[in-house]
Amino acid sequence: MLRSLFLSPNRVVSPKKIIQAVIEFYDLKEKDILSSSRKKEIVKPRQVAMFLLREELKSSYPFIGRRFGGKDHTTAIYACEKITKELEISENLTDEINLIKQRISSE
Repeated sequence: MLRSLFLSPNRVVSPKKIIQAVIEFYDLKEKDILSSSRKKEIVKPRQVAMFLLREELKSSYPFIGRRFGGKDHTTAIYACEKITKELEISENLTDEINLIKQRISSE
């Protein structure tokens, strides 16, 4: 059993993989999450994706902003802070993010 852990190929997590997992989880289209739409159904998944890019890959805020259609780095900062605060009070959001992380690591 230990051998399989040590010999299994390292799974590479990329920004594209994270964004794709969020898109699939929330049943969106890539153009929606990368758009400038302010609809609640799109804003939350976009913020979750930004949060995961920061948490999982330690991406810089300017990099995250560029990945989402050239948004300003302050948008990425706000998204990460907002999701962090919501995680403290929302069990549902915690579950959603854990399910997305499982999708990312299982692919």
